[in-house]
Amino acid sequence: MPRMTGKHALAQMLIAEGTEHIFGNPGTSETPFLDGLQDYPQIKYVQALQEGTAVGMADGYARASGRPAFANIHIAGGLANGISALYNAYRGGTPVILTAGNSDTRMLLTEPVLSGSLVEMTSQYTKWSAEIRHALDIPMVIRRAFKEAKTPPTGPVFLSFPWDTLDEEVDADIIPSSPGYFRSRPDMDAVAHASELLSQAENPVIVIGDRIAQSAAVPEMVKVAEQLGAKVYAAAYTEVNFPTSHSLFGGMLNLNSAATRQQLAAGRRGAGRWHQRLLFLPIRARAIHRPEHQADSSGQQRQGSGEDLSYGGGHPVRPQGRFGRSVPGIRSGYVGTGEGSRCHPGCHPGRGAEPLPSGGGAESQGALGPASHGRRAHDA
Repeated sequence: MPRMTGKHALAQMLIAEGTEHIFGNPGTSETPFLDGLQDYPQIKYVQALQEGTAVGMADGYARASGRPAFANIHIAGGLANGISALYNAYRGGTPVILTAGNSDTRMLLTEPVLSGSLVEMTSQYTKWSAEIRHALDIPMVIRRAFKEAKTPPTGPVFLSFPWDTLDEEVDADIIPSSPGYFRSRPDMDAVAHASELLSQAENPVIVIGDRIAQSAAVPEMVKVAEQLGAKVYAAAYTEVNFPTSHSLFGGMLNLNSAATRQQLAAGRRGAGRWHQRLLFLPIRARAIHRPEHQADSSGQQRQGSGEDLSYGGGHPVRPQGRFGRSVPGIRSGYVGTGEGSRCHPGCHPGRGAEPLPSGGGAESQGALGPASHGRRAHDA
């Protein structure tokens, strides 16, 4: 087991994880890390003029590359500048490893200038936050950070490195995190149930989120919408999850507003009860706001397929089942909702649909084929 300082263990772990760029805005507390980086020219440090810019660059790099990105900013004051971008990464599910230096642990009780509880500052907008107090823990912590960030549902993590942790000399094994195998198939009974509900809907509506694009499922999403003749609303749009020029795209939907009910009701056919199905594909948002005093007599049903689904106000959604959390789920629904037919945009299943190509088409095979090649197909 080789002997090295904490800063060299950190740099070597980043290389083992395949990190090529660090996005940062450093200060004095990051000096030990920068001192170590000069021995590893294969890592390029991209300096920003402000911490929010550095975290934003890491967010964009992770989205574009499909791999976790590494950012390093300056102690409590600089971290505060970067939290708005950290919030964006959290809402978008971006795999960012955000780090910051901190004061020497032997000084923390004296409350040095700019120091603070960095973990407490970031914990609500990360999958995991930790401060490393011993250099021996650095390889293990970096492995876990990358594993947490890239495991669906993906998202940012935060690590704090006190000055003395990086200067401490220890015996360390440099072993990267294990690869992830995140492709999954949905429960076919749930897909069948969802397909039955959706195919019977007079007014199907689809609410989408960023996991669609992150799972490389936009083409399948378009096919499902066209199959159902369903209006598509976006609950989040930090990725291009549905073509905005498509005739079925209805724009953004504010799931935290009671006015959303009127927005959906405006497009329904006929009068009286809502004969509507809401399909949530996968979103990290709150579902339709329904004040507790309003009854469920509207006829509306929800088919869940995302994360964190609940009514505005904290009342839980009780979906009819799970449609699936990855490309096969959407592919399966595309085949199942129309029983072998494809609708033109705006049409309804069974009303003027044209048949699928002979042999059932690639979509039929996709129902049981490999799951998303994307990095964020949600785990079970």
